[in-house]
Amino acid sequence: MAKRYPMGVTLSIYITDGEQVGSVNYGFGFGRAPTDEDMPAILEKVEAALPDGFRLMNRAESTMHYLREERGYRGPNMVIPRDGEWHDPASDVDFTHLNDEPEVYDED
Repeated sequence: MAKRYPMGVTLSIYITDGEQVGSVNYGFGFGRAPTDEDMPAILEKVEAALPDGFRLMNRAESTMHYLREERGYRGPNMVIPRDGEWHDPASDVDFTHLNDEPEVYDED
């Protein structure tokens, strides 16, 4: 029998068409945590249901989106390390700039 926990888990999967960004939220219901087997199946379902022109963000795009939207970072894009299991070879060539805003310094 699967373990149940006093929590609810919702995944936010970030998508882009190169200019617009969005997220697809996938909930597991109360008490159920995702397993390693759940993740590839969920990503496959999301990819199959994406609107025309949209795709899953790569590692660099999703990291910068998180830093900007969730953490309030407003500096220039950073180099995102490419090691580890989540490596998208396509991201080695292109880096899509998301929400780039020049930093404004008040000289007063």
